[in-house]
Amino acid sequence: MANNKRVKRVSVVSPARNEEGNIKEFVARTAAALEKLNCEYQIIVVDDASTDKTPAILEKLKSRYKELKVVHNKKAKGITNSLNVGFKYTSYPTIIFLPSDLESNPSEDIPDLLESYEQGNDFVIGWRYNKRDNRIKRATTFLFNKLVGALFKDVKLHDLGWVKCFDREILDNIEPLRSDWHRFLAVLAITEGYRVKEIKTKYYPRKRGVSKFGKFGLGRIQGAFFDLLAIKFFSIFSKKPMHMFGLMGLIFTLIGLIFGVYLLYLHFISFSEVDKKIPFVILTSLFILVGTVFFSIGILAEYLVSIMEKLKKIK
Repeated sequence: MANNKRVKRVSVVSPARNEEGNIKEFVARTAAALEKLNCEYQIIVVDDASTDKTPAILEKLKSRYKELKVVHNKKAKGITNSLNVGFKYTSYPTIIFLPSDLESNPSEDIPDLLESYEQGNDFVIGWRYNKRDNRIKRATTFLFNKLVGALFKDVKLHDLGWVKCFDREILDNIEPLRSDWHRFLAVLAITEGYRVKEIKTKYYPRKRGVSKFGKFGLGRIQGAFFDLLAIKFFSIFSKKPMHMFGLMGLIFTLIGLIFGVYLLYLHFISFSEVDKKIPFVILTSLFILVGTVFFSIGILAEYLVSIMEKLKKIK
């Protein structure tokens, strides 16, 4: 369990795409909130190839806010890849992720996130408890949370995709983010044994601009199921690969042995001509061979994981 800590240096990372109506106020609120906390900070805004005035506004803001770092993507990369870009520019050990569309209020969320973080939590995530979605979105969110809970027993969170505050070191100890894995940062942190805390935060409906997820948020659903399966796979593979490959090897080997016993029965008990059962001979050999291959992969994977763990200790 982590000890209580006093945050002195904070990096705020926020992707922005076509937020000309919000970005100026977002930067102002974020800077004001951090100034009140009397800590060193930096604000990193990743312009995700905006086609409106967002890039020009950000460039002008740099002269007013010396702590503001602006990174421009030459082509749209999406939230996860934009966050990866922003994380590379972070200089401080505590990272806060906020959306730049002002659906989150930095003046409220930054102090609340840091307060919980300073209580000894490694990762703090916000829950939009007052958000009122339409029935379709409520239903999909409910089913999605149930799926997450089924695959990851220790994850009991209401809102995976909202504001976050966490240790910079977590990014070095989880699977590299790709696809839309920014939604699953808390899940990845929990699987690595970090202490994750959920707090209530207010949600403010967007006043300017258009949501990048569409009216019903259906854009979030595409690929989410397969992303979860991939994360589940890596959470097992990266820790105990033999448990997965060994089980698969055992299943295939047992099936092959069953076919083999059947062939022996035909030959020695029923006195059937085995050469008429060539398909069973082939299947027996094939299943045992595949089972052996899976066992071998499992052993090699365990060896690779062992090497990776030793390298981490050296670092």
